[in-house]
Amino acid sequence: MGGKAILFLVVGFSLIFMVAGRNFNNMGLATTDNLSKYYIQAKAHYIANSGVNLVVNRLFLDATIPDQTYTWNFDGGTISAALTTIDPNTKMKQLLSTGTYSGTSNTIKITLRPSNFAKFGNYYTQIVSALPATGDVFDGSFHVNGNLRVYGSPVFNGKATSAGSLQQAGPSGAPVFNGGYQSGVNLPRQFDTTGMRSKADKIFRGPSNKGISVQLYFNSDATVTYSTQVQGSSSWSSPVTTALTTIAPNGRIYVEGGNIYTKGTVNGNVTVTATAKGYSSYGNIYQVDNLKYQDNPITIPSSNDMLGMIAENNIRIQSNSQTNGKDVVTQASMYAMNGSIGPDDNLATHQSSLHDWKILGGLIANDVRVTANYDYSGNPINGLRFRHTFDTRFLLTAPPGFPDTRSFEVISWFE
Repeated sequence: MGGKAILFLVVGFSLIFMVAGRNFNNMGLATTDNLSKYYIQAKAHYIANSGVNLVVNRLFLDATIPDQTYTWNFDGGTISAALTTIDPNTKMKQLLSTGTYSGTSNTIKITLRPSNFAKFGNYYTQIVSALPATGDVFDGSFHVNGNLRVYGSPVFNGKATSAGSLQQAGPSGAPVFNGGYQSGVNLPRQFDTTGMRSKADKIFRGPSNKGISVQLYFNSDATVTYSTQVQGSSSWSSPVTTALTTIAPNGRIYVEGGNIYTKGTVNGNVTVTATAKGYSSYGNIYQVDNLKYQDNPITIPSSNDMLGMIAENNIRIQSNSQTNGKDVVTQASMYAMNGSIGPDDNLATHQSSLHDWKILGGLIANDVRVTANYDYSGNPINGLRFRHTFDTRFLLTAPPGFPDTRSFEVISWFE
């Protein structure tokens, strides 16, 4: 190769390396610039996220804090977080948290609402009268604020939690936890009663110093038939049938100082409440026959039929000719504030045969009553076998006016 060729070769490689070097230098500068921008954007995001945590923590500690805008200097940047109520009926709130760092802003939007007891398949302050036992099937989340004592091999399809430990009573067995089990979980049953009476569409009450009993029989044509009996009287008033949306346009029926006797087919969305108001033997709800939805949400997912039952004291399946010796259907979310939920003794322990209590919904109470008699092997032999299916609609919604907890939960998060 001649000298001239070598010269061209050297010059060519020099030009190549000069261009490549310039490109490498530009890439290095761009990488540094991108890294700087990413750091600033990420820092603004983390500052916004910190604003969410700061406000949500305040709301969880005190659910009554008013709507307001918070501003903080934080980690070299600023936080502006606005908490506003977007639905007064459901107490739903929105939080917009904006983090700003080095001239760049990032916003996080979340919505929150009070957690509702309807989300529980089963919730008990204590389980003393009846232990989950062989043949019992529990659906949805299950919680007891004490020790979870079982008898034999009950089945828990949802996650089971307890404040105390898991204990086996009676015959040996192995409870089945299809959704897992966790101990050491304390969930106080705090009942927020704010506005329950004042928001009721229909209020039944007796005359001064007297309690009242109310029959509420639901009809498949979206009507309800009601009748009343004043304490001390042996007769019921003439029954009145009216559209459910007429008597309770917002779905809330309230009995003050009385008992409710109910059955039928619910075509609509309603919650019935029975309070004692200091009267002995009142504040209870008695199911006198099957109580079900016109459209079963298990087979018709679009069903809008929904029932909540709230009793200051107890919820009972009444022993009568319609329930004795038969399966019993209950489709509702049930809440017994101070008492228990379950069948009368004649249905639970005095029947000669075994039948099913078919529940679609939830049970929230201090205690649950015995539903059947068991042999020495832990198998039910007579009474009502517990057959429970959780209404999964209650994970996102609840019957009107159903009790909220005193704490909020996040239901959506957008970044």
